[in-house]
Amino acid sequence: MDNLKINWPLAVAGPASTQHPLWRPWWERLLLALPRPVWPILLAGVVALTLLGAFQKVVAASVQQGELRRQAQAVHVGAIWRCHAQRVRRAVDECLLKLSTAESAASSRPQQSVAAR
Repeated sequence: MDNLKINWPLAVAGPASTQHPLWRPWWERLLLALPRPVWPILLAGVVALTLLGAFQKVVAASVQQGELRRQAQAVHVGAIWRCHAQRVRRAVDECLLKLSTAESAASSRPQQSVAAR
């Protein structure tokens, strides 16, 4: 029984090892308390949850951007329909010209990202 030795992975040498165990940093106490294969699994779990959260934010932003694009397209189609609903051909041409100039002006402006909103 005397030759049985426990090999701690993070044993502190010197005067700090003679101190009370509560004086050790919390992460050292945690690593010493857990069995060796558990802490890499916990670290991998934290990393996986972090990546899952980041993926969720990216997907939510892309869904929001798609919805905004769909709304803009619906407004544009409605405007084109209203232009074609006019009776005078010259009024139709002027309306479509206004739409095309408004569309080109909107496309020349720098796009604001969904994440910045």
